[in-house]
Amino acid sequence: MKRHGQRLYTIWGRMKGRCENPNDQRFADYGGRGIKVCDEWRADFAVFSEWALRSGYAPDLTIDRFPDKDGDYEPANCRWATYTQQNRNRRDNKPIIHNGETVLIPVLAERCGLPADIVKNRINRYGWPVEVALATPVAARIKREPWVAAGMSRSSWYRAGRPAQTFTVEKRNIDA
Repeated sequence: MKRHGQRLYTIWGRMKGRCENPNDQRFADYGGRGIKVCDEWRADFAVFSEWALRSGYAPDLTIDRFPDKDGDYEPANCRWATYTQQNRNRRDNKPIIHNGETVLIPVLAERCGLPADIVKNRINRYGWPVEVALATPVAARIKREPWVAAGMSRSSWYRAGRPAQTFTVEKRNIDA
């Protein structure tokens, strides 16, 4: 079996597992919600593989149920998508209306040059108005771990015997 065939076989097996096996870690999100694999694909890997290769399969793509993210795995409801496309086709990705346009938060965040998770939290968790969430820059995060400041992994830091750190100390007038 060629390399792409091995990966396709894994995708096919995992797709069936999450839809049919109650012991699968993801079953509740797929089979538990009634999502099935069509009979043709379920019964024959060769049929699935032929569809995949005709439909634009590439090693950097994943199978995505689209346009109906709640629909079954079947030729009319599946595509090969990038991770970005697939992450935008999630159940928890609800569209919002901004300036009269219905758009997903990750798309808005990308347009504004902000991390999608921060914009999503600002709007959904903290209740910020959309305009404020998009207009507020992200504060710089301080990395306190000394191994990060030294450009090392934590294990490398400890193996090296925790090299001496250099600190800049701000002088303050405490007499005032």
